[in-house]
Amino acid sequence: MKNGYTLIEILIVVVIISITTAFAVLAFGDFGSSRRLLLSAEQFTSYLSLIQQQAILENKPFGLTIEKNAYQAYRFNAQTTWQILSQPSVFHKQFFPSTAIVTLDASTPPQTTPQIIVLSSGDLTPFSLRLSTAKKEPIATIRGYFDGRITLIREKKA
Repeated sequence: MKNGYTLIEILIVVVIISITTAFAVLAFGDFGSSRRLLLSAEQFTSYLSLIQQQAILENKPFGLTIEKNAYQAYRFNAQTTWQILSQPSVFHKQFFPSTAIVTLDASTPPQTTPQIIVLSSGDLTPFSLRLSTAKKEPIATIRGYFDGRITLIREKKA
């Protein structure tokens, strides 16, 4: 009687494991980019909450501009202009993942800077921000309400 396995037996086991792994990956789908988009939506929500807290602490309006791949915080200063917050601070420019399609619906005019304004009371410009994949699949929607509430709606299980 021989001890050990033949090469054929080992190859059959490897093929079975490969097929099982392929089916598992197909079943989970696009878990990489959608997971990054959901994480980015959570980060954006936390960032905006931090801006609200800072506006209340400093008793000054703050703002947020949203571009197609990034967002930036502003402070309203005494000269009645919007000033970009300094880079080494917590409020440095943040970026969305490169695969994100960002759609903003806000009550401010499209060319206004910033698009989302946070008052010193914590109230903010109502808005809806949708993050989608290149396949136009909505991943998350972030809604801000006039009374300062911010909600994150997960559109697709990531």
